[in-house]
Amino acid sequence: MTTSISVAIVEDHPEICEELQKIIRREPNLDCLVCCRNAASAIAILPTLLPDVVLLDVQLPDGTGIDILRQVKPRMPDTQVVMLTISQDIDVILGALGAGASGYLLKDSSDDEIVEAVRNARLGNSPLSGQVARCMVDDLQRQYHTAPNQPKLTSREQQVLEYVALGYSDKQIAEQLEITLQTVNSHLKNIYTKLGVHSRSQAIAHYFMGRQGDGPSAPAHHVQTGTARRTWFSRARI
Repeated sequence: MTTSISVAIVEDHPEICEELQKIIRREPNLDCLVCCRNAASAIAILPTLLPDVVLLDVQLPDGTGIDILRQVKPRMPDTQVVMLTISQDIDVILGALGAGASGYLLKDSSDDEIVEAVRNARLGNSPLSGQVARCMVDDLQRQYHTAPNQPKLTSREQQVLEYVALGYSDKQIAEQLEITLQTVNSHLKNIYTKLGVHSRSQAIAHYFMGRQGDGPSAPAHHVQTGTARRTWFSRARI
């Protein structure tokens, strides 16, 4: 029997809340627990419910999603938070990921992309909209050109980074490489230091930056965009 994934939504527009709840509730094994309409209610309610995944807007009437993250994530470390917003500002993206978000989606994502992101976040992956990944790549390219003498990764660190980019969890990487989980964590720490990044998502973006033109097909964590999409956001008339 598949375990149900509990989801909470933090979104101030009632029409958007309603559409997101419909998307979640019609999926098997997904359960929408609550839709918080402001930062105060999210900070009060989320740590008591401990949902598996939170879909979190950036801009709320009484605060920001990043403020919420900073306050609630230490109290619910096992909850995966995916930002769901219209903002493509790189400072907002990196601020959210740095505060503990596992992923970052734009509100033009399709119904299926929302569901896939929830499932992938629960598995420990980092769902990113294509445009968001592009913003991160552009930012890392700028950083790279200002630091050309960056230390190179060892062959083992490169292997670990490749598995991270393919959406593998730390445990799965340890199994694939036949090393301990502690060794994986040590490699990840070295990778972050050498690349000058602070999160798994930034490391993934750095990986794709280095493989432009000859990289593998998009990994499971990477949300693809396309011309044919179900626009749930356009259905929410605000």
